[in-house]
Amino acid sequence: GAIIVYGEDNGGTTNLDLRAQRVNGAGVLQWAGGSTAGVAVSTAFGSNAKTDDYICWSCGPWPGVGGVNNIITSAYIASDSAGGAFVIWQDAQTRVYGQHLRPNGAVSWAANGIQLASGGADAITPWSIIEGDNHTAIFAYAGAMDGVVMPTSFVYVSKIDTFGVQLWGAGGVRVS
Repeated sequence: GAIIVYGEDNGGTTNLDLRAQRVNGAGVLQWAGGSTAGVAVSTAFGSNAKTDDYICWSCGPWPGVGGVNNIITSAYIASDSAGGAFVIWQDAQTRVYGQHLRPNGAVSWAANGIQLASGGADAITPWSIIEGDNHTAIFAYAGAMDGVVMPTSFVYVSKIDTFGVQLWGAGGVRVS
């Protein structure tokens, strides 16, 4: 089976939700009573146009999404080694958010996730997330931090646990 993360137009012209669904090895939907609606990872997004659904295991910018406040521009997912998953995403205001999904699809952290990194006026782009040890995840992101203008950027890495605690400090560790 797998846990799939996707953007879904919630029926309006201004909202795109980040949702998830577990599919077992037989292809049967496991969360939200088997509903194709899945579970909400975050509903704090907005878009100026309707957008098709996009399935994401580890994907970059989503086609048809971008340029306005609070839209998902990329999302990544990794196992928590306990049947759940960590999800990170970037909004159009260059903030990186995260959410932990329990094995039953319930969210562990605040509704709409927690902010993991922010570049303020500088760009931040999440690159990937991988399963760590002892129910943790390690994610990497690039940022034009400290007033440095793109394309010059720094690489950061951060380790997070299932409680949403950044184990390597707020914003992670700069590695380049």
